Amino acid sequence: MDGIIIITAIVTIITTITTVIIITIIIITIIVTTITTIIVIITAIVTIITTITTIIIITTIITITSIVIIKTFG
Repeated sequence: MDGIIIITAIVTIITTITTVIIITIIIITIIVTTITTIIVIITAIVTIITTITTIIIITTIITITSIVIIKTFG
C-alpha cells in the first residue's frame, strides 16, 4: 500500500513539474512572439517614414530644379 502512495506522489510531482515547464515555455513563446510583432511593426513604421521622407526630398529637389530652370531660361 505504501508503494502505491509513493508512486502516486512521484507521478503527481513529475506531472506538476512538467505542467509548470510547459506553461513557462508557452509564456516565453507568447513574450517572444509579442516582441517579434512589436519589432515588425516598428520596422514597418520606420520604412513608411523613410519612404515618405524620400518622396518629400525627391519632390523638393524636382521643384527647386524646375524653379531654377524656369528662372534661368524663362
